[in-house]
Amino acid sequence: MGSDGALYVADSGNGNIRRVTDDGMVETVVSGLSYPSDICWEGDRLYIADTGAHAILCWDGEQVQMFAGQTQGETLEDNAGFVDGNLDQAAFCAPSGVLVREGKIYVADTGNSAVRCIADGQVETLTSFQGTGGELWPAAPTGLAWADGILYVADPFAGIVFTLPAE
Repeated sequence: MGSDGALYVADSGNGNIRRVTDDGMVETVVSGLSYPSDICWEGDRLYIADTGAHAILCWDGEQVQMFAGQTQGETLEDNAGFVDGNLDQAAFCAPSGVLVREGKIYVADTGNSAVRCIADGQVETLTSFQGTGGELWPAAPTGLAWADGILYVADPFAGIVFTLPAE
C-alpha cells in the first residue's frame, strides 16, 4: 500500500507497476520495466526488484532510477552477477524479492541463491548457498517478510521458510 492508500501491484508479465484505488480504478504508473517481481514502499519511494534487469530500482512517483545493480552490459544478461560493494558496482542475478525495514533494503537474490542487504550505500551478502552439509538452502529465495526483528525468507525450491536475525 502506498501512502496515498492505493494498492500498488508489480505486473511482471507486462513490465509495469499498477496502482489500484479504493474505488477499483486501475492505472499504470510505471511502464517499460523488464520483469518487476516485487515492490516495497519506504516513505515516498517505491523499491522494485526487477528480476529481468538484475537490478533494484527506485520510483519516486515521477521517475524510475537504478538504485543498485549494474547497467554496463550490452544485454540484460550481461548485467547479471554476484558482487557486493557500492550500489553502482554491486551485481544481482534475477532478484525477485525486496523488503525495506529500519533503513535497510533486503533482497532475495534468487539467481544467486542468496539474501542480500543494502545499507549505507553498500550491498552485502547475508547468506548464500554453500552447497555443503545438510542445510541446502538458500536455493532460490523469493519472498521476504518481517516480524519482531526477524527476517523471514521463503524458498520454494528448497521447500522451506528460514529466518535471519536483523543486522
